[in-house]
Amino acid sequence: MDLLYIIFIAFALAVDAFSLSIAAGASMKSCDRRSKFRLSFHVGLFHFILPVAGYFAGAEFVEFISDYDHWIAFGLLSLVGGKMIADSRKEEETIKYNDISKGIALITVTLATSIDALAVGFTYGITNSSVIIPALIFAFVTGSVTMTGMYIGEKISLKFNKAMPAVAGVVLILIGLHIVADHMHLI
Repeated sequence: MDLLYIIFIAFALAVDAFSLSIAAGASMKSCDRRSKFRLSFHVGLFHFILPVAGYFAGAEFVEFISDYDHWIAFGLLSLVGGKMIADSRKEEETIKYNDISKGIALITVTLATSIDALAVGFTYGITNSSVIIPALIFAFVTGSVTMTGMYIGEKISLKFNKAMPAVAGVVLILIGLHIVADHMHLI
């Protein structure tokens, strides 16, 4: 496959991760280098693993999950987003700022923004194209875009500090809705 085509696919796959990373950078109390690296690395890793898994999974698995993968992504993002909104309503002293670069939140948002990469990998499999180099490019582009988004989100939060966890929660839910609308060809 043409390198330019692979790069376009990589940036298309990175759109949801970019939105997520802006929300993450804006909502985390301390968005240090370690948090930025952790989220960027894992988003990139999942954008490598899922295309490769899709390549080997075969038609049955991808067909089975493709009927509701958008609902899974929406549910996962809504769960994390809803918790962020709920936490933002607490008094400042009792707020436990969500660091979505750790634990189950990390796995949840990373998986939710990477599910489409599974289908891309399946496409590589049915066309009998090599998937390793494209998956490495997907990982690099998505990880880089995620890091950039976190820096942008951090700068935004300096201006709108108190409201950012709620805004970030709404953004995650909107990303989930966008995924559903896109899958249903509403947009």
